[in-house]
Amino acid sequence: MSDVAILLEPFAEAVDDAAQQILTKMDAVIKESAPEASVDSGHTGNRDFFLFSYRRYSSGVNPRIDPVVVGINCEVRNGDVVVIGDICGEATGDPIYDVPSLRIPGPPSVGTLRQAVQAVASQLCAGAPDTARALRDSSRELD
Repeated sequence: MSDVAILLEPFAEAVDDAAQQILTKMDAVIKESAPEASVDSGHTGNRDFFLFSYRRYSSGVNPRIDPVVVGINCEVRNGDVVVIGDICGEATGDPIYDVPSLRIPGPPSVGTLRQAVQAVASQLCAGAPDTARALRDSSRELD
């Protein structure tokens, strides 16, 4: 793990909370189109990235349809933090929606990182209708 990641690791929970605060807004839009959908959320990290914050949506109608993951990855590159957001299939990785990444010169303050994560999360919310459609798309069934 890089020095920047080690420095930021104690703040992963706070940064995840900032992301989830925004991403939860997707739930209502998705439930409106796919009321049977279920959602869980969480975060993880490893030596390559200090935080991956996510919401995972599953189809309640057809459990064979690949769940959809809305994720924000915070990784350290050359001392900077890059915040990457996308929406994709959990097993297949099929792209459903993505947004431009943000590079923060590092090491960033926790406040700056929270703001960047929330900006990416806000952009991802526009992908809620695409997420709901994907949860009902039988062509996304896993074998």
